[in-house]
Amino acid sequence: QRPGRGGGSGGAVAATPKNDGLYRPSERAELFRSAPVEPAERGKGRAYFSIRDSQNLNRGLHDYVGQRLGLKGFSVTDKPSEADRIVEIAVVARGRASQASLEACVRQGYAGSATLEAGDRGAIVADVLLVRRRAHVEGSKAHLKNISARNAVSSTKLRIAALGSEKALKGRDLEFALAEDIAGLASSSEDMQRHKTRSSTEVRQDAPAKSSQEKESSAGRHKDRHKVKVKVNRKHRKHRR
Repeated sequence: QRPGRGGGSGGAVAATPKNDGLYRPSERAELFRSAPVEPAERGKGRAYFSIRDSQNLNRGLHDYVGQRLGLKGFSVTDKPSEADRIVEIAVVARGRASQASLEACVRQGYAGSATLEAGDRGAIVADVLLVRRRAHVEGSKAHLKNISARNAVSSTKLRIAALGSEKALKGRDLEFALAEDIAGLASSSEDMQRHKTRSSTEVRQDAPAKSSQEKESSAGRHKDRHKVKVKVNRKHRKHRR
């Protein structure tokens, strides 16, 4: 199964003045995802993101993710307890690659092996954990210390990648394309059911609660069993006498 493509990304925005400080890629990159999550045009609420890159592979990814989330309509916060979207990014590979090896790497999925065979293209690969949560609320509940105290609506773990020319490795086009895709994924309202993760609270709620009539009926059956047992014991004692 081929990993899903996200289409081209990173085209220049002609309507934006050139002195606005926004990065403009010199080429478009192809995007690949291990899960069928469709990006959305706009997001809302607050977003928190973090990036792990133990090998220092990326070039400016942090700035681009923050920028693209803002342009999508999110207010970026450094407090995960206040966020409606939490995005954890781990950069796992960057370098020369063939398209076949990149697709194989993406198929490994989240936290899988991340090996790229040298080729004539440039690529960057990242694992992404996206958590969608209930809409931000003002007041005391907005500042919960434990982020798990507010139920997640859904969460998705996936591997994404951007593929461009070998020349793209010398610049930041790949990081820009990756950041744009991440912002689009964060904007999505839901993903496919098989990629959703339910909390233990939600799982417990799956069992239908007993109605008052069912509880009374159950209590009645318990009393009847007790009466039968008492009668049997009395007959047994009478017989022994």
